[in-house]
Amino acid sequence: MKKARRRIYPPSYKARFLKEYESLPARERAALLRREGLYCSHVISWRRTFAKRWRGRPRYLTRAKAQPYSQGAWGPE
Repeated sequence: MKKARRRIYPPSYKARFLKEYESLPARERAALLRREGLYCSHVISWRRTFAKRWRGRPRYLTRAKAQPYSQGAWGPE
């Protein structure tokens, strides 16, 4: 029996896929992942890789700062 091998994706494929993925509405993104045989974890890791390369952090990678309860959604008390 042959040993399974990992698939290797070239950077050009990753960039093209991310561009197409970001341009689609949410429901169609899942269809694209199924069609290409990928998981959402691929997208997450590829986004992080490209963000490190670009030295900028895209908005979807920045973490929102937590606010104290008094300044939260309920307003100041």
